[in-house]
Amino acid sequence: MHVSVAEVCIEYATKLVTASYISPEMRALSPAAQKAGVPILCEMGLDPGMDHMSAMRLIAQAKADGGVITSFSSVCGGLPAPEAADNPLKYKFSWSPAGVMSAAENSATYRIDGQVVHVPGHQLLRAASPLREGRLSDVFNLEVLPNRDSLPYGELYGLDEAEGVFRGTLRYAGWGALMADFRDMGLTDGGRSVPSEVKDWAALSQSLGLDQGTVEARACLSWLGGFSAATPVTGATVRDAFSSLLQSRLAYAEGERDAVFMDHQLRVTYPGSEREDRTLSSSLIAFGGAEETIMSRTVGLTASIGLDMLMQHGGAVGSGVLTPTQPEVYNFCLGKLAEEGITFVESE
Repeated sequence: MHVSVAEVCIEYATKLVTASYISPEMRALSPAAQKAGVPILCEMGLDPGMDHMSAMRLIAQAKADGGVITSFSSVCGGLPAPEAADNPLKYKFSWSPAGVMSAAENSATYRIDGQVVHVPGHQLLRAASPLREGRLSDVFNLEVLPNRDSLPYGELYGLDEAEGVFRGTLRYAGWGALMADFRDMGLTDGGRSVPSEVKDWAALSQSLGLDQGTVEARACLSWLGGFSAATPVTGATVRDAFSSLLQSRLAYAEGERDAVFMDHQLRVTYPGSEREDRTLSSSLIAFGGAEETIMSRTVGLTASIGLDMLMQHGGAVGSGVLTPTQPEVYNFCLGKLAEEGITFVESE
């Protein structure tokens, strides 16, 4: 309904804020929004949203100091807090497992050392690699998967000289390999129907030959109840059944915390200066509490602060379909987020 809502906002000259990605259909409304003088501020959540703002502040600082950015990487993940990562996948679902599995099949493109790398969707999970740089890697055992098409962010952030542009999704180490094993075992197959006579996971695992999987995958599936006659099968397809199994076993329990991790790394050189090349970083480590998840807090607060900014300073932002990459937006919003205790640590 985003585009339908935006069309009504344009008709009635009403400001709009949304946390979602800009679709081609939404972007096509920009001329009409500009003509009506209406700002449609999109991508105002965590990722997208806070990632844009914290990255742009770091990039602007580097350029103000005379730096040329040769490489940019940005990684983000919503995960259980370490004490809640108490299962073989080290993951819990605050949104649909089917959505997680679908996202794990997106192809990815990025640039490294001037070379464009393309990862087909069926290879994405096997492309997970250990996170080795930055504050997060010093504290947590994480891996990173390439996240969709990174190349447009080079243009969006003004990184024309950068030989490397990369965006990634964070998981605790081991996630990618296990989920890839499950994919190879056919558990994410949305086109395969569950046989009508199959009512429990013992029967389904036998019909799928799941006992032929890797040792690690079989151990995890056993922990999930995937070989048990006491575990009912729910769903018309194998993917639906696996999604229901994950949701039943990997939901957050009462009192458990979630976590949000984000980290940007800039490699910067200073032409004509005696300053040495350096790496600038900006990172966020935040946890949910007893009353609300940090995911809902970071997304909800960012959107509401964006609305506050438009009400106070909308004239400085302009009109049309916008992202929070203008200093008038990110300086205001990052300052307000800091007042709410959501703070990025910047270092070099």
